[in-house]
Amino acid sequence: VSEMSWSTHLRSAQDFVNVGDKIEAKILTFDLEDRKMSLGVKQLTPDPWTDITNKYPAGSKHKGIVRNFTNFGVFVELEEGVDGLIYISDLSWTKKIKHPREFCNTDDKIEVVVLELDADNRKLSLGHKQLTENPWNKYEEEFPLNSIHKSEISEMVPKGAIVKFNEDVTGFVPFRHLVKEDGSKLNVKEEAEFKVIEFNKDSKRIVLSHTQTYNKKEEDSPKSTKKKKAKIKEKVDAKNTIGDANEQLKELKLFFINVLNFLYLSIIFSMKKSIILNSDELKITIERLTCQLIEKHDDFSNTILVGLQPRGKYLSNRIVEILKTKYHFNNLNHGLLDITFYRDDFRRKEKILKASRTDFILSVENKNVVFIDDVLFTGRTVRAALTAIESFGRPKSIELLILIDRRFSRELPIQPDYKGLQVDVYENQKVLVEWSDDSKDDYAYMTYIKNHE
Repeated sequence: VSEMSWSTHLRSAQDFVNVGDKIEAKILTFDLEDRKMSLGVKQLTPDPWTDITNKYPAGSKHKGIVRNFTNFGVFVELEEGVDGLIYISDLSWTKKIKHPREFCNTDDKIEVVVLELDADNRKLSLGHKQLTENPWNKYEEEFPLNSIHKSEISEMVPKGAIVKFNEDVTGFVPFRHLVKEDGSKLNVKEEAEFKVIEFNKDSKRIVLSHTQTYNKKEEDSPKSTKKKKAKIKEKVDAKNTIGDANEQLKELKLFFINVLNFLYLSIIFSMKKSIILNSDELKITIERLTCQLIEKHDDFSNTILVGLQPRGKYLSNRIVEILKTKYHFNNLNHGLLDITFYRDDFRRKEKILKASRTDFILSVENKNVVFIDDVLFTGRTVRAALTAIESFGRPKSIELLILIDRRFSRELPIQPDYKGLQVDVYENQKVLVEWSDDSKDDYAYMTYIKNHE
């Protein structure tokens, strides 16, 4: 069937021909001894991927037909033999779509834009939402930080309340920011003013506060200012002796010393630890990496996911959890590989390296193996893993998935096949990922190493 048409949507020969039809075909192979020959029909027409870069360059717009669905996207046929994938996240700027069928149906015509073209692997990455401007660019101007808006509570959630401004924009109000001026809390359908205290265009997140609307007014009111001035005058008038003046000077000096110490520590702390992926951004990055794995490895029947100990196990566990709970891949081959005794610096460090557990009883013989680690630095951990995996057989292929790639720190010619984020850092900087027990507080940060250790 695969030789009848360049299209990938033929399920059987009956989709193309009927018994008794006369067809023209090309001889592909001929075996005189076994009296067999294989024929092809599609070879009589040009391969549509031959001139693909000219027909479908990145940024070009086209109309296609919805042919198939997966949990993570829509397959669209642009012409016979040329299909592209629209990830579920590229369908709409504003709608929260759980499954692509909520957005379109099979055989629907849909407009798309080419986001990325991989001619060698015959892959087209398409987008639909990119045909229109991101409305969150407008909302960024409409809901800037510290702006105040009037609306009502639409619903209560476990950690706060939801305020709906329009069909696209909702804001979240934490419980502590629901407190009214009289000490009571706002409830559903109650209208009030809300101040924007956080706006994140990428994650479409707006955090609001009602409490800060009246706290700020109190601080800025003339009555409050007069009270503060009166208190200051009372303190000054009460200390009218030379001794009292000296005491005031000592207190003032101590105050400035404390302020300077605070500023100094703040600067040092900010230099030592800088967030490069917050919890929401890290979660989105892992989701994207998972979707890329699904696109490449289909049903994972011949794939083994291998978390490299000790840090790679957290990322591999997160990916496996998403594959099972969100995309329902329940028969995954997954293991953890310790490479401690295969490291080339095992006996060269003053501090004895602590080995981790290898949770790996699978054979990798003729399997597609994906190494998973959180940060790619020198490449020596991956080199050790390549040696360690030989104990479990000879893989068909080995790929590398990395959350963060330190691009200019490599000491070996090793590059990732999948990477979440690429960063450029100095020698005295270190990139770390902080993994939490429930994945809600995961984040990645950069820190300075004292004396280049």
